[in-house]
Amino acid sequence: MDCKNIEDILIFYALNEISGAEKEEVQKHLNKCETCNSIYNNLKADLNIIDEEKVTVINENFTANIMSEIENISSEKMKKNNIIKMFQPLAAAAGIILILTIGILTGNMIAADSTQNITNTENEIYYFNDLQQENAEFFLLNE
Repeated sequence: MDCKNIEDILIFYALNEISGAEKEEVQKHLNKCETCNSIYNNLKADLNIIDEEKVTVINENFTANIMSEIENISSEKMKKNNIIKMFQPLAAAAGIILILTIGILTGNMIAADSTQNITNTENEIYYFNDLQQENAEFFLLNE
């Protein structure tokens, strides 16, 4: 194998992710070529640094802290939901009262307006038959 091919698979060799035949070829090439061996050593050093940085320290109370935060958030949401559920019937009742009030006021206005029209009609009839003592049929039948 030439250096270009070795450089392409060097990372897989460092991570021990290649087959036995390729592994032997890379090992032979690294023994012969100082440039590729230097690249391999630098790559291996970089991977060791990365592995050291991967170690994380987990707080002993991490799970308990997360669970308590979840419970706090869910209890706050429950309180908000309870308040909303409590005011829904009040809002519905207020809406019904408002609709009834508007209906009653509109009905009163229409009733007052129709009473005025009836009064005006009676006055017109009165003027049509001034005396209101006899109707037209009586007058025509008696002749």
